[in-house]
Parts: sequence; structure tokens; C-alpha cells
Amino acid sequence: MVQAKRAGEGVAKGGVYKGEGYKGLVLVVYAAIGTKSEGPHYLLQVSDREFYILHKNKQNLWEWDRELEKFSRRFVEVSGKATPVKEHSYYSKAADYLPTGMGIMGVIEVETIVDIGGQNFPR
Repeated sequence: MVQAKRAGEGVAKGGVYKGEGYKGLVLVVYAAIGTKSEGPHYLLQVSDREFYILHKNKQNLWEWDRELEKFSRRFVEVSGKATPVKEHSYYSKAADYLPTGMGIMGVIEVETIVDIGGQNFPR
């Protein structure tokens, strides 16, 4: 089981990525079906039953995020600030629409996201 790392600064001066952050698989879950907020939620799976909601752009819940969409089904390393779901103003109600038993650990405000798909990802 892969343990989530705590996100550090993530980016050094000059925009060079230092490699500190959360590693996992990006999944797109279609949630809140039948409501006005029906749409995609972007999740980072860090272990078998531990997920973080990824949030990059300020947009409505029913809209696709073009920047996160291109990392769908890819192994990535994400840097950013993680907060509990209930304390996050944007996703406090939205997490109720995700399938139960997923183990949502929090919301990551994505600063940088790097594709590490070519690397061996340990289980």
C-alpha cells in the first residue's frame, strides 16, 4: 500500500519542480447524478481506499476541468495544500454525492501536477 506524502513547497525558485508532494493515479468520477451539480470530480488515488479530491480551477461543479482532464488515468505527482473536505468551502456539500466507502481524505488545491507515468509506481 502506498502511503501519501505530505505536500511540501513543491516548486523551487525559477519554477523547477522539486518532487515533493502526493503521488497517485488520477481518476474522473461522474457524481451528483440527478442534481444541478451533476458532473465530473477529479480524484487522486494514493492507495487502495484513500482518495483526495483535486481542485485546480475555480469553476462550477458540473464543468470539466481541461487541465486535470488531460491527466485522467495517469500516475502523477501533485503539490498543493490539502484541507479536510468539510472545511473546504467549495466541496463541503459535493463530497456527499461521491460513492460511499471511497475514503475521501481531503481536498488538494493543486499548485503543480507532473505526469510520472513512465516511472514504476509501487503498490
